[in-house]
Amino acid sequence: MAGGASFSEDSLAGDGGDNSGAGAGAEFLTSGFTADVTDSEQVERFQSGAARLKEMASNGQFAINEEGMRRYLKAIDLFLDGYKDQELNLRQLTQRAKLGSSPFAMEVADHNVKVIDGDEQSLIPNLEKMKAAFEDAREALLAARRNYDETEEAYSMTFRNMGLD
Repeated sequence: MAGGASFSEDSLAGDGGDNSGAGAGAEFLTSGFTADVTDSEQVERFQSGAARLKEMASNGQFAINEEGMRRYLKAIDLFLDGYKDQELNLRQLTQRAKLGSSPFAMEVADHNVKVIDGDEQSLIPNLEKMKAAFEDAREALLAARRNYDETEEAYSMTFRNMGLD
């Protein structure tokens, strides 16, 4: 299991197979956060996985220990901090570059702006989706850590009540 994480076998989809809490959570956490921000389909899958992880954690289907949480938060914060640091630079890329006044120069400048922020499949919208996904994953990990603590406390109380503490 990835980094001290545990998942309930209760499926959000109801079939207990690859769509189970265990399968979905482990798949998301072991994906290495490798979505290509220039590939809208990968970004959508990553965003969907993060939302599912958050849902699982809020439903008690995902728990993680302190060490596992810290490792994943480190990776998440690396992206979020980098995004924050580069946000102004990204916005500057939406400004039309002054490449000259020829029709070709104008066409290239327009194309560059379109690639950066021309539609929902452009770089900036994809980065914004990735940011939202990492924020969801961060919230999921914090909730999962609370789930872990609650489970540990419940087991401790059970053992105390049985006189096994």
